[in-house]
Amino acid sequence: MTKGQAALEFLLLVSFMFLVFVSFFGVIQGRLADALDARARQAIQDELNVVQTEIKTAAAMEDGFQRVIELPATVNGRSYTVTLAGLRSTDKVAQELQLRYDDEPRYGSSFILPRNVDSSWMREESDTTTRKGGTYCLIKEQGLLHLEDDPNECTLLR
Repeated sequence: MTKGQAALEFLLLVSFMFLVFVSFFGVIQGRLADALDARARQAIQDELNVVQTEIKTAAAMEDGFQRVIELPATVNGRSYTVTLAGLRSTDKVAQELQLRYDDEPRYGSSFILPRNVDSSWMREESDTTTRKGGTYCLIKEQGLLHLEDDPNECTLLR
């Protein structure tokens, strides 16, 4: 074996190892990105589950039920928006509650609200109401649920 052949074989070996390293790094990077995406989706879904439980509990209660609910300012360290959107089809009107990250709207979750949620939550001109994290009062009166921006509206809890 000559020195030239040894140098060429060494160069081929180093090139092959570099290719393996770059491929390995790319696979690890892709899996890490997938894991972070799954974590972001799960965090917003967990927060939606808390809100959904509060609303379903209130919907099952008698008139006069009041509860202060607090939505965190951030989920998983990221700001988010709670949106109540009207869903209309030819024969039905429903409302959907959505939680979405402000910087990544594709990461979000939603559920259809019970029928006794007051439709005055929606603005008539756009059929959508948007809120941020904060403290709200959930009230059931005359069979309808209301969400008040002012937690002091929960008179029974003061």
